[in-house]
Amino acid sequence: MSGRKRNLDELNGWLQVVATIGVIASIIFLGLELRQNSDLMRAQIYQARAEIIQETFLANQESEHIVPIQVKLEQAYAEHNTVAETVAALTAEEKMRFAYFLERQIRHLDNMYYQYELGLIDEEYMAWWANIVRNNVEMWYEVLGEDIPGRKSFVEEVRQIFDRL
Repeated sequence: MSGRKRNLDELNGWLQVVATIGVIASIIFLGLELRQNSDLMRAQIYQARAEIIQETFLANQESEHIVPIQVKLEQAYAEHNTVAETVAALTAEEKMRFAYFLERQIRHLDNMYYQYELGLIDEEYMAWWANIVRNNVEMWYEVLGEDIPGRKSFVEEVRQIFDRL
């Protein structure tokens, strides 16, 4: 019986080794799957962002309201007007339409910032993001006042960019 018990103990030991190897292999496989899913999610997010940007450009291009406002703003900039003088050149209706346009743009940028905080957007893309904010933040504050829409961390980041201008 002692030989039989020793064989069972030996078999049990081998089974434990095989089970441990199986668990380790499963963990490695799970890690690879998570990484692959993370890469896929990043690609899907990038694609969705690209589609939103394209849709926004198309909507702006076809807008009978936004394009004239943008032309008016560009003409004012070309004349070296300040942002305040430029916004003052808009009628009340144009300013309201432009405010809605800006809110949509800002909410999209807030969403991008949130994805960045989650680690889904890389530094290179965020440099582009920061440049957009830098180029537009003064206008945002002039049109919307202190009431920039978005999550607290986004609004704080925008405020820091504005303060560095």
